[in-house]
Amino acid sequence: MGILNTDDYADRFKKFDFATPDEIRQALNDPSAICIDVRTKEEIDATGKVPCNGIWKQTICNPMNGCRALEQYPELFIPAKDSLVFISCKSGRRAKIAKDTLESKGYKNVLNGGGLEDVKEILQQNKM
Repeated sequence: MGILNTDDYADRFKKFDFATPDEIRQALNDPSAICIDVRTKEEIDATGKVPCNGIWKQTICNPMNGCRALEQYPELFIPAKDSLVFISCKSGRRAKIAKDTLESKGYKNVLNGGGLEDVKEILQQNKM
């Protein structure tokens, strides 16, 4: 049984407003998409990047302090407010904070991809 078939994933999907698996696959295959990883550098070094055919960027978000860089300088990450933006982290919680931050700044096409392991499983399903 994979991650996507667990109660934990279903709960996080609803709570953190995840994109659907089809939306995730489409975004990660879109060369114009901006993929933002909101994990720490150490987390990324330990587990790798989300496989993205678009532009990959990284910034830190956390439940205590929010997403300061996205709050103060969103245009440095995403120049156009209608760009396709895919955000991920470890569980989807920090990505939800980033998604809410960007939407409050007027960005209209922002997807929460959930956690790295969620994304890997979704992409693996596509290969089966």
